[in-house]
Amino acid sequence: MKRIKALSLVILVIVGIGVVGLLGKMLVQNSTLGVGPEDNEVSWWIQIDGRLSPPVIHPNGGVILTTEDNVLLVKDGEVKWNYGAETSDFPPVVAADGTVYFASSDNKVYALDSAGAVKWTYTVGALAGYLTTSADGTVYFASSDNKVYALDSAGAVKWTYTVGGILPLDVTEEAVYAISYLDGRFSLLAITPAGGLKWSLDFSGWVYSLSVDDMDTAYVSLVAASQGASLVAVDPNGTVKWTFSQSGGLVFERPVIGGGVLYDTLQAENGGLYALGEG
Repeated sequence: MKRIKALSLVILVIVGIGVVGLLGKMLVQNSTLGVGPEDNEVSWWIQIDGRLSPPVIHPNGGVILTTEDNVLLVKDGEVKWNYGAETSDFPPVVAADGTVYFASSDNKVYALDSAGAVKWTYTVGALAGYLTTSADGTVYFASSDNKVYALDSAGAVKWTYTVGGILPLDVTEEAVYAISYLDGRFSLLAITPAGGLKWSLDFSGWVYSLSVDDMDTAYVSLVAASQGASLVAVDPNGTVKWTFSQSGGLVFERPVIGGGVLYDTLQAENGGLYALGEG
């Protein structure tokens, strides 16, 4: 067994696992599930001190995660490298080429190569979060200076777009989908890869989360006094496909989709897990 610092949180890696589970509640925007294990036999175990981010699969093997003051690559139960930095509460992301991106509490975005060395840093001047990447190496994030940023693979700004806060976003090949809060109203924006607005859709209520599926349908969780908790599906043209609402609910979490079925949990006194669609 390996140990880092004092005893606290535990990661369990199961034989054959494609993604490592997380302990604790974090702000998660993007996650991908591969093929899961056939049994629950523990392959290895490592104990790491501090606030842990959700783990992210690294294309060269192992997983990336952060603590309050470190970025770690863990593989086969060992820390292969670590980079000391005061990280934010937002989880890191890893690009297809192995570059690791994370936001720091000193208002910077870092890019580390697959060996854990710094490729570049970008000083935002405000807290950055909801980092994500696209196939061409662009890294996107929202910031508390009320903008969405797009940086190229060398760390240069491609464009920014004003959205009114550090709010959820998701990226596909077709668009950057971002939640905005301007003039007292939440909206869903579809921004082109070049930084122009394709369309926007206003909501009545408070937006909680955003996710986008492989067909560019966006799912927005919101809370409105008139209808309680709602999950709204929006097609790639900005038209509402359907709305699923439950009165008395606090909020729907960010959904996951598999086999044509959408799964989501409702936080409420009589909450539970919902499966929408017939698959």
